[in-house]
Amino acid sequence: MITPRRRNGRPRSRNRRTRSRPSNNRARKWQTLARKRGIQRWSSLLTAQSSRLAKANGMRQFLGERCWDDFVQYANTHYREAFLQAFTPQDGVLSCKGPLSPISGSTTCPQCFRVDVRQLGSSSQLQSKIASERLALMHVDHTYDVQHICTTWKSLSTPSPPCWDYGVCALKLCHLLFGTNATKDEEACLSFRCAVISTNSQCPCHHVARPHYEHTLQPSQLQ
Repeated sequence: MITPRRRNGRPRSRNRRTRSRPSNNRARKWQTLARKRGIQRWSSLLTAQSSRLAKANGMRQFLGERCWDDFVQYANTHYREAFLQAFTPQDGVLSCKGPLSPISGSTTCPQCFRVDVRQLGSSSQLQSKIASERLALMHVDHTYDVQHICTTWKSLSTPSPPCWDYGVCALKLCHLLFGTNATKDEEACLSFRCAVISTNSQCPCHHVARPHYEHTLQPSQLQ
């Protein structure tokens, strides 16, 4: 058998070098998929043409194109990354915070609902699918209804204002709309709550058709 040689006459080794894959490839996969879900939620709330803020609550028309674009840019710059990071917790597990208003006197989740988002990157299609379906049941819930926040915002401002935060405090407003982290003076205003009906047929921790009647926003909270 003739041993293959290089051009310089030296024998060519037949041992193939295998590239070692980084051990964090799997982590990167689930984080990428979890962030993708976060991007979808952010788009639905703010950046999509028919988002909850832009169309459903009429803020794009109320502010006008220039002020709306300034508002979106401000939110993207200061709040988007924290919003996306909420979908990739360090331990890889999202837990339902429990109902905003007590259910049977308790504010803990009756189901103790949790989503191991690390399973999004599982090599098992079944495990990945289950994690994706469970994540769809974990809603990002506002302490104050988005509609209520927008109505209060409009009452303090004026149509086609000179700037998007005319009549309101930009920091307070955006914390109510996008604040996933607590600040020195305020608790987080967005929390993960499940839309799972409990075994005793009680309402889920987050009921999309049920407004937060017990959490009324005062105009002073936006000024």
